[in-house]
Amino acid sequence: MYSTLIVSNDSENIQKINIALNNNNSVSVLGDLSSLLTAEALIKKMEVNIVIVDFDLLKDNIDKWFRAKQMLNFELIVIHNSEVFINKLIDFDILAFIDIDKLTECFANAFARLTNKIKVKSELKLRLENLIKISSQVINTKISITTSNGLELINSKDIISVKALKDATEITLFNNEIVVSNKNISEFDILAQDLNFFRIHKSFIVNLVHVKQFVKKNGAAVIMSNKAILPIAVSKKTAFKKQIQRITLY
Repeated sequence: MYSTLIVSNDSENIQKINIALNNNNSVSVLGDLSSLLTAEALIKKMEVNIVIVDFDLLKDNIDKWFRAKQMLNFELIVIHNSEVFINKLIDFDILAFIDIDKLTECFANAFARLTNKIKVKSELKLRLENLIKISSQVINTKISITTSNGLELINSKDIISVKALKDATEITLFNNEIVVSNKNISEFDILAQDLNFFRIHKSFIVNLVHVKQFVKKNGAAVIMSNKAILPIAVSKKTAFKKQIQRITLY
């Protein structure tokens, strides 16, 4: 249910709005006020989803209330009696109506916007939680690399990429140090299963944290933090994009 505040000094408008909203089960009318200052104080204290306000009260404060709308995450519906200022309201992405019959339409648009904001906020929250989880994994995980000299322990976050050689695998670290393992690249597929890595090509596994750019020109490729340009197989493009979205906030 969306909490709604009416700001108007016109008793006739207030009565019409209350009647129009009376049968709307999605709306909870908090009350009506005649002062923008009082309304502003109330909005800062409690959650208000929709504010309906007379244009005459708002016209000298459109810029301020547009910023408040963005910061406090509510939708603004303006009652106006002329088309003269409609373009200004549209420029500020503010809903408006002249005929009370249009109020239902304005509310439908406001509901759609609020629903979308909730969806976006929920998605961002999930992504942020995922980022925190991934960061913890990447920071705390060490892997053992079998080399010709024995075993080498490396922090997974330090690995930029893994490259298949003819009879070995080349691991590039963030300081451009190269570690060569006598294992096949398929032995490193576990990185892509458990950590923040992705197999972009039969010859390459990359650390997604070190991916700086996705390039589509002349075939898909990634530019890594060490400026290396590595190809992405056509069959891997869609899955790669999904993985990048999973670990980024926007």
